[in-house]
Amino acid sequence: MRKKELIVGISAILTGALICGCSGSNLPNENDDGHAYGHAYGINIEDNNGNADSDIDSGDDDIAIEADDIDVEADSDQELKNPTFSKKYIAGIDFGGKPFWYDEIYETVSATLIYTTDKNIEVYMGQSLYGEHDTLVGTVPISDDVYSKIEKGINQKKLYKIDPGSDENLCDGFYRYIYLYDENDKLLKKVGSYEPTNQKFLDAYSTLQQGVFYDGVSEIYEKQVQVIRYNDCVSDVEKLTEDELIASEAEKIIAPFEDGEMLNSEDWIDENQKCFRVMLINKEDHRLTKDYFFYREDDGTVIPLAVDYPGVEEVGADRHYEALWGDYEAKLEDVNFDGYDDIIISLDVEEGNYNKIHCAYIFEDGEFVYNPSFEKITNYKVDAKNAVIQSELIDGKSIKKKYSYDKESKNFIEIK
Repeated sequence: MRKKELIVGISAILTGALICGCSGSNLPNENDDGHAYGHAYGINIEDNNGNADSDIDSGDDDIAIEADDIDVEADSDQELKNPTFSKKYIAGIDFGGKPFWYDEIYETVSATLIYTTDKNIEVYMGQSLYGEHDTLVGTVPISDDVYSKIEKGINQKKLYKIDPGSDENLCDGFYRYIYLYDENDKLLKKVGSYEPTNQKFLDAYSTLQQGVFYDGVSEIYEKQVQVIRYNDCVSDVEKLTEDELIASEAEKIIAPFEDGEMLNSEDWIDENQKCFRVMLINKEDHRLTKDYFFYREDDGTVIPLAVDYPGVEEVGADRHYEALWGDYEAKLEDVNFDGYDDIIISLDVEEGNYNKIHCAYIFEDGEFVYNPSFEKITNYKVDAKNAVIQSELIDGKSIKKKYSYDKESKNFIEIK
């Protein structure tokens, strides 16, 4: 065998051994570019000019240098197998966050809980729906008994090297991870997999889960979910217009949540994305309490509208509702036939769940004005051709009526 072939063969053996030895090591950080993966194996992917490396075609000396580079990388990898762990952070796990297939997108928001050596759980979350868990939003103390169990049940060195296994045959399982941190309190390694099978890993994961003081953590978590909802809906409103004054006004309107209220949804009410809605509900019974609409005109002007629901049980007065049967659907529709969009909100269903009641905010002189007379019209339908509103009351039998809009009184009046 010639000298060159011998050196190439030795290099191949060394490279193969190194690759096998790296299979359980920590991957480069997410911020590292593609060079990190190539250099981890002693392989030059590109030169300084971005061209493919041509060392494989070079002479004996070049090949010998590559072999030396492999030895250096092997020593570096050996050091990674014995990292220095954080003196502050014991380990972390995820909290909350239902699977993505849930209907309510904000139920998928999660937090990272980190157990600390000063006997606290630090709760980290993002500032938006898809934001990184980079904000400390609260801390919860750990009892001496729980802390003792965590000290005994969490071995950072063993977790760092452990193979968690994975039951990939499950089609409805979950990912489970334990987070380990380095001497600078930065994420060192995410240990876990899809449905881990290693019992030692599962025992450690269970130890951390059982150490959670759920009431305290849940309270912090729920408050931050509301902050995330608020940040996201303000951001969405700001996208409606480049007018900073209007965006600022929107922020002022939405900001003051009262005790017992929570954000339910924020979305466009029409396919053309002319009117954006932010809905607040009661935490206990999920009754609609407030609405905020932001209507964008063709010239880019945004008209804000705040709506509350006092619940007067009299049809035709103060946004009527009797029970929690309303779907609270909102839409744009011209109900007074002046060529401008009006905002219509579904409030309630009464009389055997057949008769829907709606309230109307009629566009007048650049703003939307509440019109209580529209609530007398049950199961309304717009007849644009004849410029009338059709009504049908189902009460044992069908009672049909027609209404027109009187411009002088600004009321909907029954046509006899």
